Amino acid sequence: GLGPIIAPPPAGPPAGGGGSRPPDTSCSSLADAQPGVPAIGVSQLTGDGSTIFIVRGMWWPAGQRLTVTLVGIRTSPISPIADRDGTFNYAINQDHEFFAGPVPPGTYTVRVTDAHGARAEARFRVS
Repeated sequence: GLGPIIAPPPAGPPAGGGGSRPPDTSCSSLADAQPGVPAIGVSQLTGDGSTIFIVRGMWWPAGQRLTVTLVGIRTSPISPIADRDGTFNYAINQDHEFFAGPVPPGTYTVRVTDAHGARAEARFRVS
């Protein structure tokens, strides 16, 4: 796989819609992340509208409040905080912060940023 997508993010189509399989930005790809560079991965690359996609982050500044955005949709009102090891977990749409019901089919990009401008992205597909 390509591993986590790290800042700056690549240009690409907006969230939603069809397209080919997203690059490997799964949590297992975090093993290839460069130490000290904030990175994220998702628990699985594909699922259905009821799947809860878990975003896992590594190498974020300890204690930093993070912003989670589903690109082209909205920013979550929930702000995870990196623990003392710089890791965090966040469940996409668990509290229906992005969609009132199931996540509609499409390919989505989740972006995590911190107050100092660090950011990382990962993609997942809902079928």
